[in-house]
Amino acid sequence: MKGLLHVCTHHIPPVNTQAYKALRLLSNNNECTTYELYLELGSDPRSALQALKRQTYGYWLIHNIGRKKGVYKLDPRHLNGSQDSDKEARLERYKEWADRSKVQSERETLRYQSALLIQSEAKAAYQQYFNFQEDERPAKAQ
Repeated sequence: MKGLLHVCTHHIPPVNTQAYKALRLLSNNNECTTYELYLELGSDPRSALQALKRQTYGYWLIHNIGRKKGVYKLDPRHLNGSQDSDKEARLERYKEWADRSKVQSERETLRYQSALLIQSEAKAAYQQYFNFQEDERPAKAQ
């Protein structure tokens, strides 16, 4: 990870974590497939990539240039040795994350009323069934 010496240390995940291994591979390669990441991590790289792209490690900007094939590339601004360029990439990722978060929260807000209705229906069906089962039990002998 020689190309990341200019990056603030609090943006670098702890050594031997999945996020660290993924970042090391991304910083040493021009492009990295899901399969290559899988081999390096020993598991699905999704959570490691998500960790890097969130607040915990300072919003690394990782591009999926393979569309549905999963070919990942660390934004070149993280690698060019400039703290200003690194900051630009992080701010871009931060904005992407905030925009996506807003859309998701709007979608969940719209789904809330539907979820309340479904929950109410499920609870009523549950109570009706189990109340019916109790009514069908033979009376206990005394």
